[in-house]
Amino acid sequence: MGLLSLGFWMRAMRPAMIRMADMAIAAAIYIGFSGVIAILIYTRFPIAGPLHDVSLAAFDAHLGYVWSHFVDRMAASPDIGRLLGWVYLSSLPQLALLVVYLAMTGRTRTLHRALIAGTTSLIVIVAYWWVWPSFGPAKLQTIPKEIADAIGLVHAAEEGARMLALAEQGAP
Repeated sequence: MGLLSLGFWMRAMRPAMIRMADMAIAAAIYIGFSGVIAILIYTRFPIAGPLHDVSLAAFDAHLGYVWSHFVDRMAASPDIGRLLGWVYLSSLPQLALLVVYLAMTGRTRTLHRALIAGTTSLIVIVAYWWVWPSFGPAKLQTIPKEIADAIGLVHAAEEGARMLALAEQGAP
């Protein structure tokens, strides 16, 4: 609310700072929407119905993709695995930097499109997950700890166990 208020104040009182105002408003939307979506996701726990990980893994296997095989291949090139982990973990900061960059370079229309695309896609993804909940292959396939550590596996066995606990017991 503070960023949003600051952005509106700058638009009204400091028109020369329009790019800073756009950045503050966009950041407020980005942060606020992310927080609301996180709360919405947690309200789904505990999950009473079935999880769809097994059927999704079977579909993946039908397409020729098995997560544990991919992880094994990454273990042969741990630098690539760590790089992919970094890319995954840096996705939210990258989006934040995109918001700052677009606002500060005056690309307001592109900024609005990016925010609309991001919020719309996240709404669709969460709605889909609410209907067909799943947690991914980390809960189905055990990756040896030495491989997980070598490549910096982001969602290893501990994460799978944590997600299953949330599904079964809900958020503490």
